[in-house]
Amino acid sequence: MDYQGSPNAAVADQVSVINNAVASGVDAICVSSVDATGLDSALKEATAAGVSVVTWDSDVSDTARTLMVSQGTPDILGKMLVDMGADSLTKRGKDISR
Repeated sequence: MDYQGSPNAAVADQVSVINNAVASGVDAICVSSVDATGLDSALKEATAAGVSVVTWDSDVSDTARTLMVSQGTPDILGKMLVDMGADSLTKRGKDISR
């Protein structure tokens, strides 16, 4: 396993890393995309070259990857975020440390 990345959250940087990985002969790429469709072309080329493509956290188009790993469905995550926001508003101004 080899981790490659860029300190910049930029599509061009991620495409470069993807292209370099494919050129070096990797079997799989795992990526958290900085853009919902910006990596699609590079990832489709990777898949065409026989590379398995997995996304996590931030997805790409479903036609550009083999598998998406997420911590929950949009419904579950949406409910959790609403509950967290409501909870923080009800505790606002209260000292909950006691």
